[in-house]
Amino acid sequence: VQWRGLEFHYYHTDETLLLENSLFRVNVDSQDILDELYDFLLHHNVIHPNGHPEIKPYGYREFSILDPFGILITFAFRLP
Repeated sequence: VQWRGLEFHYYHTDETLLLENSLFRVNVDSQDILDELYDFLLHHNVIHPNGHPEIKPYGYREFSILDPFGILITFAFRLP
């Protein structure tokens, strides 16, 4: 998957321990970028069922997707 010069490359593994204990986080530098990325990924139907954008108590606005192998990927913007 490619978006605005950002490419996602997925790695396949059958190692259950790795799949169940992996995550990935991408911080962006503006809320606009976060919103654009969310809209793009929403269009591709990969948003985690509980991963829609929300403000977290630790000061980030974020959303999450699952990659094709079940790895959670979170996209976040640190609120001012």
